[in-house]
Amino acid sequence: MSYVFTGTTVPYAVSQPQIRKITIHDLITCLSQGWNDFRAAPTQLVFLCIVYPIVGLVAARAAFGGAVVPLLFPIVSGFALVGPIAAIGLYELSRRRE
Repeated sequence: MSYVFTGTTVPYAVSQPQIRKITIHDLITCLSQGWNDFRAAPTQLVFLCIVYPIVGLVAARAAFGGAVVPLLFPIVSGFALVGPIAAIGLYELSRRRE
């Protein structure tokens, strides 16, 4: 236990967070729940397997088709940043299913 001094004469105690270990059973549970989410609402398949790759190919084609080849790395990097934003919709589907 550690103590925090607040400028007063009596410090108050702060409890430390508990650190838990991740086991193989936890990973298997997460994968099975994800698979169940996918089977219940497979609409994200359209986004993950069709829309997202097509947008990536269009961005690459635009870079190679024009005089912006030096911008290929920034385009690809920016496109990779879109992934976590796109995952918000998938997280929402999972949350609603819970």
